[in-house]
Amino acid sequence: MTLKVQFGSKAGTLRALAAVLTSAQVLPVFVFSVGEWQRDRDAVLQLIEKLSWSSAGPLVVRSSAMGEDSHTQSLAGQFSSVLNVNGRAHIIQSVAEVVESYGRLHDDDEVLIQPEVVDALYSGVACSCDPSTAAPYRVISWHEGTDTTKVTMGNADDVENWVGVPFRKPVALPDPLKPLLALLDEIEALTGEGRFEVEFAINSKRDTILLQARPLVVSPSTVSPSRHAKALRSLSKGLKQRSDGTSLAGAPIYSSMCDWNPAEMIGEKPRQLAASLYEALITDEAWAASRTSYGYRDMRGTPLMVNFGGLHYIDVRADFYSFTPSAVNEGLVARLSEYYSRKLLASPELHDKVEFEIVTTCNAFGLSDQMAKLRSEGFSEDDVNELHLSLVELTNDVLSGETTWRRDRKLLEESRTLEATDIQSALVSCRDSGGFPFAGLARAGFIGSKLLKGLVERQILSSDDLERLMGSLKSVTQDMLLDFHRLGREEFLSLYGHLRPGTYDICAPSYAEDPERYFGQDAGGDLPSSTKGAFSLTDPQRDAIALLMAQDHIAGTPDVLIEFIQSSIRNREWGKFEYSKQVSHLLNLVNNFAEHHGLSREDVSFLPIQSILAGQEMNGNSDEFFSRLIAEKRDDYELTSSILLPSFVTSPNNFFDFLVPNIDPNYVTKKRVIGRVADVDRGDDVKGAIALISSADPGFDWLFTTGIVGLITAYGGVNSHMAIRAQELGIPTVTGVGPNRFASYRNAHSIELDCAAGFVRVTR
Repeated sequence: MTLKVQFGSKAGTLRALAAVLTSAQVLPVFVFSVGEWQRDRDAVLQLIEKLSWSSAGPLVVRSSAMGEDSHTQSLAGQFSSVLNVNGRAHIIQSVAEVVESYGRLHDDDEVLIQPEVVDALYSGVACSCDPSTAAPYRVISWHEGTDTTKVTMGNADDVENWVGVPFRKPVALPDPLKPLLALLDEIEALTGEGRFEVEFAINSKRDTILLQARPLVVSPSTVSPSRHAKALRSLSKGLKQRSDGTSLAGAPIYSSMCDWNPAEMIGEKPRQLAASLYEALITDEAWAASRTSYGYRDMRGTPLMVNFGGLHYIDVRADFYSFTPSAVNEGLVARLSEYYSRKLLASPELHDKVEFEIVTTCNAFGLSDQMAKLRSEGFSEDDVNELHLSLVELTNDVLSGETTWRRDRKLLEESRTLEATDIQSALVSCRDSGGFPFAGLARAGFIGSKLLKGLVERQILSSDDLERLMGSLKSVTQDMLLDFHRLGREEFLSLYGHLRPGTYDICAPSYAEDPERYFGQDAGGDLPSSTKGAFSLTDPQRDAIALLMAQDHIAGTPDVLIEFIQSSIRNREWGKFEYSKQVSHLLNLVNNFAEHHGLSREDVSFLPIQSILAGQEMNGNSDEFFSRLIAEKRDDYELTSSILLPSFVTSPNNFFDFLVPNIDPNYVTKKRVIGRVADVDRGDDVKGAIALISSADPGFDWLFTTGIVGLITAYGGVNSHMAIRAQELGIPTVTGVGPNRFASYRNAHSIELDCAAGFVRVTR
């Protein structure tokens, strides 16, 4: 087949496609070089003015520089384009702006002029493959409205995104956008290029208009389309079998950001060692055993986390069951699960806030109102009374703490995990005396946070009260900041050196292993000052809380309640700190094992912990076993890296096409800041910047020693570890912005973050 079009300059590609394209329109194009403009500007202007369309409406003056939109660099967004251009004077001004944006000029640099699309219904960018990995997907981002710059400018709050495979008709893509798939197919056939993107608009006549086409600068995918398609079909079939085979009531729902959210804890696509450690230490058994000990339904034997092609999700139905008190009868548990499922499916954007917005898990003020809601949804009086009474009893048991969080704190304090010298013993000890008590302290911390949220919502505590209360926690984070300034490097690392960004990731060096990466040459110096006053209840607040506690049958006094809230949040953060020390010790043992077998950290990161233990039991040929298994698991991980799935899975169709959910972020503090963006993964200088990190893992605590002015995370809820830390320290923070917003913020130069108003604005 003879190809009809080759990608060239922006203008050249548009003109070539205009001559042959049938699936979309290319608006008239007038092109001139910088040399022509500089030699005889009036002649160029006269040619423009002779064009029949040049005076029919506003024009757009666009860049088409040498090297722009090439196979080796796109330079997308680097040069200027000017919209709504009218008249000779405005054309002269706009061309000057575009040419100036080129910097060093070449005579052959071009400028193109076209009619502007003024009646756009939709506009955006469509990619012929995953722009990050070149995996075989179609990816479309669009804005509904007349502003054709929304997507390309990165203002992602009102941008929709769709992902789908090319071999199957889309289910989730809106009908007006489906012609874009034919456009991508046609350009691929005309150019022979499988990696490109187009900018488009769809006007009021439903015409598809091609605004730009350029190659994507991304390496070819190492996974063949046929292997990729086979994997997705297998996952879809497996989901149906899983849904049909469970005894749990409610719609099948799987979330990467619910409860023990794997997206935050181990990342979207963890390697096999990290995922298997998280399963073994938390989500296989410890989560359920701990929850059972706090008075909730016994779900031991039901794994909380499931694996779809290497991407990990929480089984939300298991989660719903586990949040029901053990005293509640089986039939009511099933009906509650079905009710919670309906609520979540109606508001899927809340899947990272299930415990705060969907499920009633404790008595945290307003329980009677929640029970009245259940009555209105058809639950009987006996149902409501049974649940109400059991939640009151469960909450009061947790508040007393004798058989719950006090026990767990003591167990963690007495842990002897660090004495284990073999991987098997350390794994069991870390699970039983690390993961189990930490899970309990986390549960108590959630209950404390819900009680605190209830007091703020009822305006008994103001935002200033909240800031003072959180600022007076005296948590491990505050201790760490003080110690960073007053201790020498060696002594500081002896206390905090076990921490690492990515608690379960052996490839992430701990603070002790690479202090320069995290702290540079900084050590010692002045102690951080605080402007927060100490928190204490006023008499009117104490009276109001006492009245609420009496109405809701919450045991104790207001002061005891506040002490529980503070201690539960503080213990949760301390518990994660101590538990991560045990995980770090376990990873050190795994690293010793790797060195003994001549394996790198990267090698061993592909080995599930169960395979490591099995290999250690082999009498001979273990090196050959590990070498073969690492190669196999690397290959599996390449496939995992090519798979795109939504963070919220409810149907086998989700494996083939889906809308990327817009998640409501969580704003921490009431402060506002404008600052330079620093992408931590990219290695940007974070001092004085708004730092961007993918997860809210406490291993990123080192950031608070660097003078950041704000923080944004892709994953993590309002009660995540970094949210708690940011609230304590008064640092404006947004957690859980989701992958799309996060990607757009990474590409920004500066951002305005207003937590009180609840928005993030790219300020360039």
